[in-house]
Amino acid sequence: MLFREDRQHFVRYQKASEADSNPSTPTRMTAYVTEKSTARLPQRGDVIWVLARQTDAPPARCRFIYAFIVDEVPNAADAEKRFTGVRGLWLQESALVSDQPWFTAFFTKIGNGGISIQPIGDEWLQRLKELFDSRVDSVDGAAELEAEAEEQGWPEDQVRYGAIKSRRGQANFRANLIKAYGGRCCISACRVEALLEAAHIRPHALAPNYGTRNGLLLRADIHTLFDLHLLAVDEYGRIHLSPKVPDLYYRELVSKCQRITYPATSIDRPSDDDLRARMAMFERAA
Repeated sequence: MLFREDRQHFVRYQKASEADSNPSTPTRMTAYVTEKSTARLPQRGDVIWVLARQTDAPPARCRFIYAFIVDEVPNAADAEKRFTGVRGLWLQESALVSDQPWFTAFFTKIGNGGISIQPIGDEWLQRLKELFDSRVDSVDGAAELEAEAEEQGWPEDQVRYGAIKSRRGQANFRANLIKAYGGRCCISACRVEALLEAAHIRPHALAPNYGTRNGLLLRADIHTLFDLHLLAVDEYGRIHLSPKVPDLYYRELVSKCQRITYPATSIDRPSDDDLRARMAMFERAA
């Protein structure tokens, strides 16, 4: 797990103007530091959180854009030390951490924007855990599943292995959404947990993402309409029903609800970008 007790956590502050010099993707994340920036550097198995400033103009509006477990460390002689990893949290659409009441003290502690990799103390690590622990399905899941597949003698073909991993991720994804939405369908307000399902906003097959910002908690029948692009939610939370659904019940439901009920905390609120992308699919299917 990302927050495993034996991992040391570090933060890399990134100015807006640095974004192009530190390219990363959800499957390969990086962080770099110059030789003289810090005397204490991460090792394999440690975690680096990349805190990015949205613009270089004041005030400091920042969000964590990803956190990863270090797989590769640079050579000691390298003037520019670049750390890389493939397991972690992709947080590009997370809420601004600079809105948190503790951020100013944290930002001061790491040098008010000094460009380096700094260790994260226990107090601040606890703050990050409170913000992001629900997003961590299991970033070590691939290694755990591989070991279990070998132990159980499962065929290690990609399709079956992927299906097992998907089911495990889906279970955590659903549990996190049930918690975020207070155990209630965000459209129908249904509280029968057995009927509630985790719906990916950006389709799982295109870009696996089990973060709560990429999900909606929906009753099973509404989830089916959503997956078939017969129902959609736009970036303002408004609910849209396709004219291909003539059933009076659903038309009255959408007319009555009009907008989804959002999670209690902003960090779990569905991503505007993902909702726009999903709405475009709905419109194309109309």
